[in-house]
Amino acid sequence: MRFATTTEDEDGIRRTGIVQAAFKSPFRPFVLATTSIGQEGLDFHPYCSRVVHWNLPRNPVEIEQREGRVHRYKNHAVRRNLVAEFGKVVGQQGGLNHDPWSLIFEAARLHEVANGGTGDLVPYWLYPGDAKIERVVLLPLSAARSSATTS
Repeated sequence: MRFATTTEDEDGIRRTGIVQAAFKSPFRPFVLATTSIGQEGLDFHPYCSRVVHWNLPRNPVEIEQREGRVHRYKNHAVRRNLVAEFGKVVGQQGGLNHDPWSLIFEAARLHEVANGGTGDLVPYWLYPGDAKIERVVLLPLSAARSSATTS
């Protein structure tokens, strides 16, 4: 569904808030296809780990801004990797009475510190494992690619 900053009404309801709330849920879709509209100020990371660049900006800082919508503090890929390694601590430490994410992140932080790390970037921003932030660039649709092939 298209997400736009301009006011778009659907049956008298502003659609942008509904689209953003739906995307932040743990249900489909898990892909954010973005142009410059998704570049700054939007928080889409809780359950998204894939960014599709519809077009490429000319400035690498703008690419970083777009990807920053999903590559954030305690992002989805990090949480999936932590659950794969530390998910068992929830049952061992009475996870039903505590926030399971707090238990998992604390176990990962302690593990990182015990292995000589600082426990700040890892595990909160990065954690190795099978889950990754995926980046897809649709070059045929990119303005930069189109101008290069038609020149």
